[in-house]
Amino acid sequence: VMALPTTRFESINWLGKNPEKPMYFCIKRPSGKKAHVYVHTYAQGRREFQGQTIQLATIDEECNHDIYTEIWARTLASNGARLIVAATPIEGEEWLDKIRESAETSDNTSKYRFKTIDNPMVNKTSVEEMQRMYKDVPEELEMRLLGIPRLGSALVYSDRIFTQDHIISYAQCDVHSGNY
Repeated sequence: VMALPTTRFESINWLGKNPEKPMYFCIKRPSGKKAHVYVHTYAQGRREFQGQTIQLATIDEECNHDIYTEIWARTLASNGARLIVAATPIEGEEWLDKIRESAETSDNTSKYRFKTIDNPMVNKTSVEEMQRMYKDVPEELEMRLLGIPRLGSALVYSDRIFTQDHIISYAQCDVHSGNY
């Protein structure tokens, strides 16, 4: 029998062991009641969420639109359910933009912006590296470190940022001769 990480965990079922990916765990609450937690991944697809009763879901901006709409529908079907989106504030993700708009225009959605540099547990070396990496791209730094929404979509990596290095010198093409 494997030793559980705390006495409050009563059981864990695994989706995978290397790396460890739980698919279910049961936690004994201080009241004595039990919380049954099911872990789903985006890789499992939309079907994994269909027909589920969801009390709490946490997602990020990598969640595709189909899975987001399914999770959102499941939380609407459950009284008091909550959906937490922890995201780099990338504009252009339609579902994320709608949540942001809802937070600004209604009382049923809240938005919080946290500065990475205000996190007391932040890895200062990583922040310094990010500041060096994006020194010529202040908009990226504002998004990553200050939480200010910026236009973009999909995953954002340093090698995908357009710089002067991406410009190809002018080359003449004679389309009439077929020589390119």
